[in-house]
Amino acid sequence: MPKSSLITIYLPQFPNPNSHAFSEIPACHHSGLVSLSALFRRYGFPPTEFPDFLKKNEFLLNSSPSEIEKSFKILLSLKSSQDFLVSIVSGCPRVLQLDFLQKWKVGVKQLGVYNITSAAIRNVLDISMKFALSPNDVYGRVKCLKGLGFSEETINKVFRSCAYGSYVEGG
Repeated sequence: MPKSSLITIYLPQFPNPNSHAFSEIPACHHSGLVSLSALFRRYGFPPTEFPDFLKKNEFLLNSSPSEIEKSFKILLSLKSSQDFLVSIVSGCPRVLQLDFLQKWKVGVKQLGVYNITSAAIRNVLDISMKFALSPNDVYGRVKCLKGLGFSEETINKVFRSCAYGSYVEGG
């Protein structure tokens, strides 16, 4: 008896075009959904998670794929790692706002902390986004910590150990 193998193919689960849920999406967003899905897949995001991710982050429907791709490229310039990109966007999708990321385009090197880890970058961007901090604001804090005698290694540990996602806006 020959052994049979099962092959599973994962496709993004968009609403059925004839369903009520699909009719709530404006026609102009249909092609946008396909473009966004393709863009996210190209940058390493799991296609099976995209529908839920998009449902939780509907603001992405108002962003053009070209703006999101520019944001991806800026994030990759901060840390050239697909895992980093997927991790930061999954954990803090608002960092995809291009106007926010444009400020960080010069990179995290201006903070004066070299060999900064992915976790530290993710935390710095998350906190900066939540509290509307500019790179200059963060640099000021780093300068203060260095002035108090903290080494770059210790500052990196501080950034890395910030409880990612645990800060409450305004609190």
